[in-house]
Amino acid sequence: MDDVYKQFQEIRLYYQFPDVDIDRYTLNGRYRQVMVAAREMDLSNLPEQSRTFVNRRFKYTHGNGVVMNTVSDFTSQGLPNFLIKDIPPVTEKKALEVRTPQIYYGELTKDHVVVNTREKEFDYPSGEKNVYIRYQGRGGVRLSNIWRKFLFAYKFDGTRLFLSDYPTRDSRIMFHRQIRERAARLAPFLHFDNDPYIVLWEGELYWILDAYTTSGDYPYSEPLSSAFSGDFQGINYLRNSVKTVVNAYTGEVSFYVFEAEDALIRAWRSAFPHLFKDAEQMPEGLRAHIRYPADMLLVQGLVYAKYHMTDPMVFYNQEDLWVRATEKYHQKVQPVQPYYMLWEQPGSDHAEFVLILPFTPKNKQVLIGWIAGMCDPENYGRFLAYKFPKEKRVLGPQQVETKIDQDRHLSGQLTLWDQRGSSVIRGNMLAIPVEKTLLYVEPIYLQADTAAYPELRLVALMHDDRLSYAESFDQALQGLLRDRQPPAAPGAAQRPGSMEELVQRARKALDDYLSHLGRKNYGKAAEALETLDNSLQQIHNQQ
Repeated sequence: MDDVYKQFQEIRLYYQFPDVDIDRYTLNGRYRQVMVAAREMDLSNLPEQSRTFVNRRFKYTHGNGVVMNTVSDFTSQGLPNFLIKDIPPVTEKKALEVRTPQIYYGELTKDHVVVNTREKEFDYPSGEKNVYIRYQGRGGVRLSNIWRKFLFAYKFDGTRLFLSDYPTRDSRIMFHRQIRERAARLAPFLHFDNDPYIVLWEGELYWILDAYTTSGDYPYSEPLSSAFSGDFQGINYLRNSVKTVVNAYTGEVSFYVFEAEDALIRAWRSAFPHLFKDAEQMPEGLRAHIRYPADMLLVQGLVYAKYHMTDPMVFYNQEDLWVRATEKYHQKVQPVQPYYMLWEQPGSDHAEFVLILPFTPKNKQVLIGWIAGMCDPENYGRFLAYKFPKEKRVLGPQQVETKIDQDRHLSGQLTLWDQRGSSVIRGNMLAIPVEKTLLYVEPIYLQADTAAYPELRLVALMHDDRLSYAESFDQALQGLLRDRQPPAAPGAAQRPGSMEELVQRARKALDDYLSHLGRKNYGKAAEALETLDNSLQQIHNQQ
């Protein structure tokens, strides 16, 4: 998805998307999962002769807007259908209007700038001309007198800034604009997550950044070993106590405490009583977008993989040690990363946004269980763990990959595509819990050597030992439910009658129940798990 965004929506060489994030929005009454990315300014992409002092400090000061698409909708060419696109941001949905698209504070904005100077401030390109803007916010510090100008010139640009006649008394200098570094300046005692994500609320853009309290000195607690590749090596205490919100236009930073009982955050709140706010003070529109951090779940999963064993003898002998499931991604086998999805709990009547990580037994590829972190406000922070019966074989992601490789029709097609001039790209494998079983979904992309982005060509589904694949998720699902054999070719004809009705009902239920194909991946959503389960059962009974 990164390549697609860059190819179609960066627009100009000085814009760049730092990454594509996963979030959810309610659109036309439906809870939908989306991919979203901020279009930031990166002057390092400008030709060297254009990186002048005036351009870098006074003219090119900010990014512009976001790009958004649902994870389940795409064109016949395998490209996403954008909900928000272009510059200035264009959308057909009123709830997604971006009234203040300028991004002065972000992941890539590392340099300081001066706004409201005598130099026209570039806003966005429009045909052969450029549109300019004057900053209307309260971000930065006013250069209201010669003394302030001298101090900031001494700190940053020396005589070039002090002797420049571009700044006026109404100019404002903005610095510490990289959001992670900006938050750390205010609260250096917190550990900040590496994956901030952009949120659109009431026409404004905000960054949400998870913050942790950590320690390596918690009594009777085992530290994370050096084998852990993340930022938490050596710590034995970790709490996601704070959600940090940064206004992308003004740079205002707010810290909201979500773990009020955490001893460390209580101590820091006592020391800095005006720095933190209660979680209830976070605007409802922003609270709807809080997420269970992926790094947090990964750490918890690695610990739980060993400490789920409660029998002392089993624990001592490490008889039931779990490891992260593996998958084939871009032709390489790698551990499955935690992924966000919409999931409907058994007995629930609505889908929830959750973060999931599957596990297998050590040295085996069958799935043994999965853990999940709940993201929606009503259940935020709830940790779930599901263990599959040991006497029942449940295929793991890597085994599903093997089934795909061994299917003679599908492997032949992939081999044919993966010839000189094009490459087959295997996307992330997504394991979708459906009651007491799993539905596996993997997108397969094709990228020509001369193209800058991949296109979705096939979607492979697997349930129990039944494999289906087709050009779209809909067709693959119909093939999975229609019979117990894979379709002979993508887009095979549908069987009419009551079976077709059940297939359509199941397809609609899954579309409403789940809308995720893993991080940076495609998928189909659904919100009526009970309807899906009933439809599958009826189809099974008719076979």
